[in-house]
Formats: sequence, structure tokens, C-alpha cells
Amino acid sequence: MSARSNILLAVAAAVAAGACGDISSPSRSDFYEWRAVIGTDSLTFHWLESSLPVRIWVEDSLGLSEHTAAGIETWKEQFLYGEWDAVIVDDSSTADVVIGFSIISAIRSVKLFSAAPGCSGDTSFPLPVVNSTITLPFRVRITNMNPDPTSPEAQSCFAITVAHELGHTIGLLNRAHTGTEVTDLMFSDPVSGPSARDRITMQRLYHLDSDLTASR
Repeated sequence: MSARSNILLAVAAAVAAGACGDISSPSRSDFYEWRAVIGTDSLTFHWLESSLPVRIWVEDSLGLSEHTAAGIETWKEQFLYGEWDAVIVDDSSTADVVIGFSIISAIRSVKLFSAAPGCSGDTSFPLPVVNSTITLPFRVRITNMNPDPTSPEAQSCFAITVAHELGHTIGLLNRAHTGTEVTDLMFSDPVSGPSARDRITMQRLYHLDSDLTASR
């Protein structure tokens, strides 16, 4: 039996076990909606194994490189079998994801927005108008709203916002952040995480077929 089959069986067993739980248990879901709603379609995206590691270029300013490296490690830890990986590259022209403070988002794009105290972020990608293909790169923009961007408060904000936006580029595309809890990293105004719900949601996402593919 292949490793992938083992993974799918494990997921199926976990779902079955949950179905047999106490019927009086709380209704709070252990995962949340991750799909992107584009028009009338609800679409799923995740990186294929052949696309790994994802190449990320980041502006080397105000600790953004360090926050991105930490965000990569944070998300890698959420996967059980190494389903996602990323590296920081020196050439933005070869990157799958571009992160900066002043990057202009692509025209006619899907924008995924978040805000944390003292800064905000958005992730965008061109609308998949042909063959359900996202044209890379994803573009992440971090906006500073703190008068002292070197302060511990600003740096903390940059760190959690970068990690949140990385979650969008990995495949948590729901721009309404529907159903997330304040303790989730993918909450619209994140203050902590990743939570168990973030982890379970990402694991579910990567064990399902993807409606979208990514191409340069």
C-alpha cells in the first residue's frame, strides 16, 4: 500500500471516529472553510508535490526576511508528512510567492485581506480565467501603520501578519475568513496561532483534490 493510501485511510478513520462521538458534543467545528469563492464557484487549491519547494522572494527590510523564514517553519510544522515546503530565493523573477511592503497587487486579482494591531496584509493572485490555472506569483503586501516600524509591537505585528498571509498562499484561500475563531492564525484579525483548527484545516485541504493549478 502506498504512503498516500495510508494517509487517506488515516484521514477516513479519523472522520469515522468523529462520526461515532457523543451526539451531545459541542457543534463547534474542528476545521473551517478554506475554499475561494469566485463567481458561483467554490474552488480549492494546494501545491502539488512536483511544485515543491515553493519559491518565495521577500523584501529584505525591517525584519521581513526573518519573519518569512519563521512563518515557513511554522506552517511546515502543521503537516504530518511533509506535504508542503518552501524556500526563500534571491531572484524575484523565479519566485512563486513575492512578499514586500510596497508591492502593487496584480490587476483583476482575488485579494485576501487580514489586519493585525499596527499593520495589515493582503495576498492576491490573478483570476483563473483559463483552465482553472492561477498565474504565479502570489503577491503579498504588508502595510505598516505603526509610527515606529522597528518597535517590538510593530515587529510582532509583521510576524503574525506574514504568517497569516503565507497561509493564504499555501491554500487557505477563503477571503471572508468565514467560521474562524479569534485563536486561529487565519482569523481576520490574528493575534495568535496556528491553532489546532488551522492545522486540521490545512491537513484536510492537502488530502483532497485541487480544483486549481498554478503555473508561471
